[in-house]
Amino acid sequence: MKCYRRLPLEIYNLVDGAYQLPIGESLWMPESGLGLGRVVLRDRFRREVLSWFDQKGDLYLTTDEQGDLEKYRAELESQKAQTEKQRVDTAQKQVELLLAKLRSLGIDEQ
Repeated sequence: MKCYRRLPLEIYNLVDGAYQLPIGESLWMPESGLGLGRVVLRDRFRREVLSWFDQKGDLYLTTDEQGDLEKYRAELESQKAQTEKQRVDTAQKQVELLLAKLRSLGIDEQ
C-alpha cells in the first residue's frame, strides 16, 4: 500500500467532470472574485487559519485585523515623528555649538 503525503489544506476544482488538485494551497473562485487559502497568523501562537484573498493575492482583513493594522501604522508614524524631532533637535544643538564657537573666536554671527 502506497502512502501519499497530503497537504495541510487540499481544495479540489471540478474541471470537465473530474476533480483536480490545483497547484498551491489557495483556491481562486472567479465567480465570486474571491480566493480562499491558509494563512499563518503573526500572533504568539502562530495559528493557521483560513482567510479570503483578492485577485492580487492580498488578504481581506477582519475588523480586528484592520484595527491592529491601523494601530501598527499609527505607531510607525509616531516613531517617524519622534525620529524626525530628534534629528531636528540634534541639528539645532550643533548649530548652537557652532555659533558659540564662532563667538568665542570673536566672529559675529551677522
